[in-house]
Amino acid sequence: MAVVAEERAPDRIVLSVTDTGAGIDAEGLAHLFDRFWQAERTGRAGSGLGLVIVRGIAEAHGGSVEVESEAGRGSTFSLVLPSAGAAAPEASVPRQDPAAPPPEDA
Repeated sequence: MAVVAEERAPDRIVLSVTDTGAGIDAEGLAHLFDRFWQAERTGRAGSGLGLVIVRGIAEAHGGSVEVESEAGRGSTFSLVLPSAGAAAPEASVPRQDPAAPPPEDA
């Protein structure tokens, strides 16, 4: 596992965590930020909310979460945040509570 912090442009800081584990296939990547979704092969119990919460916190601070992965080759998760000198994010529409159940039509 590797953890790297870098400046991306003058207004962004990126914290990336890379592993050489099993990786995530394209189908898994499509659902990675869905509330309550969990990969079946993990063998771990959880709520399926961790990455949803991380994304919500990042977006609330004007940032984002990026994922690069390939099955069998590992994954890189990057938290991208504005640097201290960047302009504050504009007010946005509040996101739905990540712990709320999904809409009926989902």
